[in-house]
Amino acid sequence: MEPERELRRQPPAGNGRLPLARILAITQADTPGEVIDVEFDDDDDDDGPTYEITVLTPEGRSIELKIDARNGAILEREED
Repeated sequence: MEPERELRRQPPAGNGRLPLARILAITQADTPGEVIDVEFDDDDDDDGPTYEITVLTPEGRSIELKIDARNGAILEREED
């Protein structure tokens, strides 16, 4: 089984959200590099609670991922 898929299968913490360490592991599996920014958004929007994570790749690109805090699904991936 893919490591990212295995990480998402594990049950969320008591608050219904995956631990940040698991979110960061999913991030690294998708986009290797240095995490330079993490923001948690718990607004009542359509996506529910999300993490917005910015990664600086070894090639010097800045990639922003929006990840569902409940199941680890990558909702958006954008290069700056």
